[in-house]
Amino acid sequence: MSQKFLVVLVVLGLVYKASGLSCYVCGNCDSVDSNTPKLNCMAPLDACLTSKSNGVVSRLCGTGSNGCNTAGGVETCICRGDNCNGSGTIKVTPIVYISALLLTLLSFKAIF
Repeated sequence: MSQKFLVVLVVLGLVYKASGLSCYVCGNCDSVDSNTPKLNCMAPLDACLTSKSNGVVSRLCGTGSNGCNTAGGVETCICRGDNCNGSGTIKVTPIVYISALLLTLLSFKAIF
């Protein structure tokens, strides 16, 4: 694999990230459907959040690293993919899958 391919892959990832992030935005919404509002998040908001407190689920734009945390009885999950806060799982962007595949192939090439 050439270094040019790696550069193209990184640039595509940056373009994907720079295109803006869409998140579901609602209060007291246990689930989402086609009528749930979406918002294009503006910088510095670069992630989608889902929080649950006393049985009330809220979804919004935010910032932070992927994962879930519970503090003070509030569970907050953060993800970084378009509308990724619409379900209970964290979704990974396509560029992550491509990067993982590329790194795997490069590591096999280095071994052999």
